[in-house]
Amino acid sequence: MTPFLWNGYKNDLKKDDLYKVLNEDESQVLGDKLENEWNKEVETKVQAAKNGKKYSPSLLKAFIRAFGTKFAFLGFYTLWEECILRIMQPLFMSWFVRYWASDDSGISIYQVYGYGLGIVGMSAIYTFTHHQYFFGVMHTGMKLRVSSCSFIYRKALRLSKKALGESTIGMQLK
Repeated sequence: MTPFLWNGYKNDLKKDDLYKVLNEDESQVLGDKLENEWNKEVETKVQAAKNGKKYSPSLLKAFIRAFGTKFAFLGFYTLWEECILRIMQPLFMSWFVRYWASDDSGISIYQVYGYGLGIVGMSAIYTFTHHQYFFGVMHTGMKLRVSSCSFIYRKALRLSKKALGESTIGMQLK
């Protein structure tokens, strides 16, 4: 980042100065992904209407189908992080303190070293895993934002002037 920031400090930045976006993060790709899932929701509504049932397309369901697997993976990652790492560290600490609490604890010095290593190890592993989890959540959130902006922009471009004149700027209250 330093060369990029230095270049921006010395000169005006141009489009060619920016880094290339990953293919999976491009607006076109993410917008297509969300639009495909939305079209499935609309098709489900059409099929339900043919069967005489009511169904309202849900943007939330489209988001879940498009990006839910990534969030589920991050959820399992967090479950492991919070249920194993965060619980084991205080356990190691209690075993470590038990050695120092009494003269005859029955714990060898090698076990104490292991407990100390466990305390430090759990903390270090948590640090590395938590930052990976946080990056994954922020990256997936960015994908949600880009895909929804692309989806809204495409919809706005498809509207005719007549439809734009008939629609309101915000939500219409009933």
